[in-house]
Amino acid sequence: MGTDRRWGWAFGFGCVVLLLLAVGLAWRGLPVTSVGQVDPLSSVLAFLALALALWSGNQSLQAFRWQLTDPLYWAPRLADRVANVEERELDRLVGRAGITIDIEFVLRHALGTDAAALPTGTLHDVVSYYRALRSRRLLITGAPGAGKTVLAVALMMGLLADRQDKEPIPVRLSAASWDSRQPIEDWLIEHLTQTYRLRRQTAAALTKARLILPVLDGLDEMDSDPSLGSEARAVRVLKALNAFQHGQGRPGLVVTCRIEQYRSLEAAAVALADATCVEIQAVATDKALTFVESQIGSHGMARWQHVLDAIDFHPNGTLARSLATPWRLALAVTVYQEYGRRTYLRDPSDLLRPDLDDEDKIRDHLLSLFIPAAVKADRESRKTAYTPQRVHMWLATLAAYLESNEATPRSVGGRRLSSTDIVLHELWPLAGRRPRFVTFAAVAVFWLVGGSIMAINRPDQSSWQYLSAVSAAAASAVAMLSVNWARTWPKPTRIDLSQGGRRWFWSWLVVCGLAAIAVLTWVIGSIILVVACGVLGVICTALPVLFRSIMAEDVEYATDPRELITGNLWLGFAAALTMSCTVGLITRTALAPGFVLACALVMGTGFGVTAGLPAVRYVALLMCTRGRLPTGLGRFLMWCHQAGLVRVAGVAYQFRHRELQEFLARTPEPLS
Repeated sequence: MGTDRRWGWAFGFGCVVLLLLAVGLAWRGLPVTSVGQVDPLSSVLAFLALALALWSGNQSLQAFRWQLTDPLYWAPRLADRVANVEERELDRLVGRAGITIDIEFVLRHALGTDAAALPTGTLHDVVSYYRALRSRRLLITGAPGAGKTVLAVALMMGLLADRQDKEPIPVRLSAASWDSRQPIEDWLIEHLTQTYRLRRQTAAALTKARLILPVLDGLDEMDSDPSLGSEARAVRVLKALNAFQHGQGRPGLVVTCRIEQYRSLEAAAVALADATCVEIQAVATDKALTFVESQIGSHGMARWQHVLDAIDFHPNGTLARSLATPWRLALAVTVYQEYGRRTYLRDPSDLLRPDLDDEDKIRDHLLSLFIPAAVKADRESRKTAYTPQRVHMWLATLAAYLESNEATPRSVGGRRLSSTDIVLHELWPLAGRRPRFVTFAAVAVFWLVGGSIMAINRPDQSSWQYLSAVSAAAASAVAMLSVNWARTWPKPTRIDLSQGGRRWFWSWLVVCGLAAIAVLTWVIGSIILVVACGVLGVICTALPVLFRSIMAEDVEYATDPRELITGNLWLGFAAALTMSCTVGLITRTALAPGFVLACALVMGTGFGVTAGLPAVRYVALLMCTRGRLPTGLGRFLMWCHQAGLVRVAGVAYQFRHRELQEFLARTPEPLS
């Protein structure tokens, strides 16, 4: 049954209930009414008016829902959001100076209609290169650190800058986040809803209209074994991409992958259909020298002269090969431009030391100094309290977890654990099963305490109110505990603060509130009590929304991975408060205060934990990893993002480069 039909049935049911209540009041009240009492006729008219209001509200929501599924209305709005996010991410990737190397790429092969694709291209003309492809399917390969992600993001920004109506919107996804059991279309829709706060109907309409250009980053990060077999995730995702919307003609697509892994895919007779494959070349010596000079300025060239001469005169030497990628060049500049109180802390000539005689040693040398340099640079701008030692140890814990997921592929609840993505609400397996046990045990203990208080304050004679309250509390606790344990991967539902989300939220609140007041008035018989209950419930639910609306910055476009946790936590808090106040007000006149308080807390906790289970499990993870991870993990990771140590891909954090992740996993303690 579709969403529209479900809403239609819900509104129809509400109208029928109100009509039946009106008929019942007329049948019971009109024959016995007398002067001075409430006029039953007025009550009948009020219920009929409420039914008419429900019908009118349904018509309004139908019109709003049509707008939600209009892809041409939402496409430019999504384009603005993507541009806002990717522009900031590109700034993080290229560094504080914002200067990029004009990397070059060459054509490896072209299939189908693009057999005559241009043989070469550069970062600055990648947009025109892509637009010249008839298939609009591009595969970007290169060595580690060659700049594949930078090239893909630069292509996205160029396409968005001069996007025309009905052109697809490039949306970047981490290839490692794909669940092999999930169709590509569902994966795209879920990414759009979580990252860009679109409603599912809107995301589905955009995908169906082929207004989304998927940009899959990191195909090589999907498998740990370079010898790819038929069960490899990279093989399966390529087959799924080749079949995606094939009946309508293959859609445009951009994929990034390391050259070694893609050669393995080609050896396994698996390729991206109708795609043009390009390979990023090593940074030319003249471009490397130009980049370094642009970063340090002409006044600093003397310090770097020996290094630059070694690269220039020995282009095939160890140092030149070690600094042949944009990532390594930027890393070297970051490390050796760290400034102390009066002078630079390090001399670039250290790169020519005899003990740094191979590429691995130079790599580890630079990586060991990267975190101290990043922390020092950030301290000068924002007075951070983090120390290089703590940053190293916390990031090493996360890196070791990700690397263990790759070395010994693990699955939990049928899902393969990622080896690259740090998603806050999916990070709990880092502590094993303890977060699930802690959540389950904490709520069970809370319920037992509440149940004991209810037993101590039970009335002398069992009434129907007492039996109903006990039954409801027990059912709530059992259902909540069952849901907590059964849902291995709960998806975070959050209060949507976007413009459309606020309208939906208030519409839902008004309709449900009016229907609940009508039904509870008929059952309980006290309109004053029910109205008070409804008003307090609305206040408890609305306060978190209003608070977050005031405190949030740029809620329309921000895509902070922490938002899923905080939004889900507030949703659980609102559900707990609403249920507690509702239960307390309904039972307060018939039962003892202690019993009422315990019953309200038990049922409120049950509903709150169920609604906010992903956030609660995340809190349990922080409790189970005290000392290994910071208490404010989300805040710490956002700081790492601002410091250039990690990057953001959708709702996930990733290490700035895979080399950094592998190095931290090998060195849990900072090198002396």
